[in-house]
Amino acid sequence: MIDPITIGVAFAAAKTGVAYVKEAINLGHEIKDCYTELSQFFKAQGEIEKAAAEAEAAKNSPEPKDPEGAKAHQTALEQAFNIVMQRKAMRDMERELKDMFMMKGEMALYAELCEERQRIMGAD
Repeated sequence: MIDPITIGVAFAAAKTGVAYVKEAINLGHEIKDCYTELSQFFKAQGEIEKAAAEAEAAKNSPEPKDPEGAKAHQTALEQAFNIVMQRKAMRDMERELKDMFMMKGEMALYAELCEERQRIMGAD
Protein backbone atom coordinates (compact mmCIF):
# COMPACT_ATOMS: atom_id res chain seq x y z
CA MET A 1 0.00 0.00 0.00
CA ILE A 2 1.18 3.52 -0.73
CA ASP A 3 2.32 5.08 2.53
CA PRO A 4 0.32 7.94 4.08
CA ILE A 5 3.19 10.41 3.70
CA THR A 6 3.35 9.87 -0.06
CA ILE A 7 -0.41 10.31 -0.29
CA GLY A 8 -0.26 13.48 1.82
CA VAL A 9 2.53 14.91 -0.32
CA ALA A 10 0.56 14.13 -3.49
CA PHE A 11 -2.55 15.79 -2.07
CA ALA A 12 -0.59 18.89 -0.99
CA ALA A 13 1.02 19.11 -4.43
CA ALA A 14 -2.38 18.92 -6.10
CA LYS A 15 -3.80 21.66 -3.86
CA THR A 16 -0.81 23.87 -4.55
CA GLY A 17 -1.08 23.27 -8.28
CA VAL A 18 -4.76 24.17 -8.40
CA ALA A 19 -4.19 27.29 -6.30
CA TYR A 20 -1.42 28.37 -8.68
CA VAL A 21 -3.60 27.79 -11.74
CA LYS A 22 -6.47 29.77 -10.19
CA GLU A 23 -4.16 32.66 -9.37
CA ALA A 24 -2.57 32.60 -12.83
CA ILE A 25 -5.98 32.62 -14.52
CA ASN A 26 -7.12 35.48 -12.27
CA LEU A 27 -4.03 37.42 -13.36
CA GLY A 28 -4.96 36.91 -17.02
CA HIS A 29 -2.59 34.07 -17.92
CA GLU A 30 -3.62 31.33 -20.31
CA ILE A 31 -4.19 27.70 -19.36
CA LYS A 32 -1.18 26.63 -21.42
CA ASP A 33 1.01 28.81 -19.18
CA CYS A 34 0.14 26.47 -16.29
CA TYR A 35 1.42 23.26 -17.87
CA THR A 36 3.70 22.31 -14.96
CA GLU A 37 1.02 22.84 -12.32
CA LEU A 38 -1.62 20.98 -14.33
CA SER A 39 0.79 18.10 -14.80
CA GLN A 40 1.48 18.15 -11.06
CA PHE A 41 -2.25 17.99 -10.31
CA PHE A 42 -2.98 15.09 -12.65
CA LYS A 43 0.06 13.15 -11.43
CA ALA A 44 -1.07 13.60 -7.82
CA GLN A 45 -4.59 12.61 -8.77
CA GLY A 46 -3.26 9.39 -10.27
CA GLU A 47 -1.31 8.59 -7.10
CA ILE A 48 -4.36 9.15 -4.94
CA GLU A 49 -6.55 7.04 -7.24
CA LYS A 50 -4.01 4.22 -7.02
CA ALA A 51 -3.96 4.50 -3.22
CA ALA A 52 -7.77 4.56 -3.18
CA ALA A 53 -7.92 1.32 -5.14
CA GLU A 54 -5.45 -0.30 -2.74
CA ALA A 55 -7.37 1.02 0.28
CA GLU A 56 -10.63 -0.33 -1.13
CA ALA A 57 -9.05 -3.76 -1.44
CA ALA A 58 -7.77 -3.56 2.16
CA LYS A 59 -11.16 -2.38 3.43
CA ASN A 60 -12.89 -5.34 1.84
CA SER A 61 -10.46 -7.90 3.24
CA PRO A 62 -11.70 -9.93 6.21
CA GLU A 63 -10.83 -8.55 9.64
CA PRO A 64 -7.97 -10.48 11.29
CA LYS A 65 -8.61 -12.43 14.51
CA ASP A 66 -5.36 -11.60 16.35
CA PRO A 67 -5.06 -8.28 18.28
CA GLU A 68 -2.00 -7.05 16.35
CA GLY A 69 -3.65 -7.86 13.04
CA ALA A 70 -6.84 -6.14 14.19
CA LYS A 71 -4.88 -3.00 15.07
CA ALA A 72 -3.21 -3.02 11.65
CA HIS A 73 -6.62 -3.54 10.04
CA GLN A 74 -8.01 -0.53 11.96
CA THR A 75 -5.07 1.59 10.81
CA ALA A 76 -5.73 0.48 7.23
CA LEU A 77 -9.39 1.47 7.61
CA GLU A 78 -8.40 4.90 8.93
CA GLN A 79 -6.04 5.33 6.00
CA ALA A 80 -8.80 4.23 3.63
CA PHE A 81 -11.14 6.87 5.09
CA ASN A 82 -8.50 9.57 4.65
CA ILE A 83 -7.88 8.51 1.07
CA VAL A 84 -11.59 8.57 0.27
CA MET A 85 -11.88 12.09 1.68
CA GLN A 86 -8.82 13.25 -0.27
CA ARG A 87 -10.20 11.60 -3.37
CA LYS A 88 -13.43 13.59 -2.99
CA ALA A 89 -11.42 16.78 -2.55
CA MET A 90 -9.47 15.91 -5.71
CA ARG A 91 -12.73 15.53 -7.67
CA ASP A 92 -13.82 18.94 -6.37
CA MET A 93 -10.49 20.48 -7.40
CA GLU A 94 -10.76 18.90 -10.84
CA ARG A 95 -14.23 20.42 -11.17
CA GLU A 96 -12.67 23.82 -10.40
CA LEU A 97 -10.01 23.23 -13.04
CA LYS A 98 -12.67 22.21 -15.55
CA ASP A 99 -14.53 25.45 -14.83
CA MET A 100 -11.33 27.40 -15.47
CA PHE A 101 -10.82 25.61 -18.78
CA MET A 102 -14.42 26.45 -19.68
CA MET A 103 -13.98 30.08 -18.66
CA LYS A 104 -10.93 30.33 -20.92
CA GLY A 105 -12.66 28.56 -23.83
CA GLU A 106 -10.29 25.61 -23.62
CA MET A 107 -12.74 22.72 -23.20
CA ALA A 108 -11.23 20.88 -26.17
CA LEU A 109 -7.86 20.95 -24.39
CA TYR A 110 -9.48 19.73 -21.16
CA ALA A 111 -11.16 16.86 -23.02
CA GLU A 112 -7.87 15.94 -24.67
CA LEU A 113 -6.10 15.92 -21.28
CA CYS A 114 -8.80 13.65 -19.84
CA GLU A 115 -8.63 11.31 -22.83
CA GLU A 116 -4.86 11.07 -22.55
CA ARG A 117 -5.09 10.42 -18.81
CA GLN A 118 -7.54 7.57 -19.47
CA ARG A 119 -5.33 6.16 -22.20
CA ILE A 120 -2.27 6.18 -19.93
CA MET A 121 -4.18 4.74 -16.98
CA GLY A 122 -5.51 1.98 -19.22
CA ALA A 123 -1.94 1.14 -20.25
CA ASP A 124 -0.91 0.39 -16.64
